[in-house]
Amino acid sequence: MTFENRPPLKPYVLFLTTADGTCSGMKVFGKVDLELRIGDNLFCHEFIVTELGDLCGILGMDFLENNNMTI
Repeated sequence: MTFENRPPLKPYVLFLTTADGTCSGMKVFGKVDLELRIGDNLFCHEFIVTELGDLCGILGMDFLENNNMTI
């Protein structure tokens, strides 16, 4: 997937971890501040850009906790 007029990525030097707490080993390209719309709600969040295989994206615990969401 490619995006036109995408904002520049900022460096990200930390490691990503999986839900079980292990290091994911995913290649990280950087981070970027974006707006995300879910239904009628608009959220501003810092997203990590990485390879996810067949997935389009993952909402992490930081997003869920910062926005008082539960699954």
